Amino acid sequence: MKYKSTDESKMKQSLIQLVLDECERETAHFQSSFASVATQSKGTKTIKKSKLFQYINTPPSDTTQALDPAAELTAYLTDPIQSQFSPFWSKTSLPVLKRVVIRVLSIQASSAPIERVFSQAGLIMSPRRTSMREDSFRSLVFLRANQHIL
Repeated sequence: MKYKSTDESKMKQSLIQLVLDECERETAHFQSSFASVATQSKGTKTIKKSKLFQYINTPPSDTTQALDPAAELTAYLTDPIQSQFSPFWSKTSLPVLKRVVIRVLSIQASSAPIERVFSQAGLIMSPRRTSMREDSFRSLVFLRANQHIL
């Protein structure tokens, strides 16, 4: 697809802002969960956690260092070495961006979400709506499946 340079620039800035917003949310969530674990460890009774996904919630080795999501994103975008996806993220030193990548790009464990979308599409495409245009149908299915976000 070819876009005007102004449109392309606007889209890039929008995507960068979305990634930065996700990094900020992830940092706030991680710091609050890490703080709650630290306060629980001072109490007399602690709840045992599952070790299955322990590698995701491990604190960075230097917790006093302020992690700047904008600096991490800039470092990633300006990285001259273009390596393969998996080796890069397994060895990266960008902890905030890595947590966002793990959360956003992980594979669903089941097919239930897509089955729900197909079910909703079947409800939308009723015998009375057979003359609906394809783009209207797609828009309705998208809105129905994502109404919890709106």
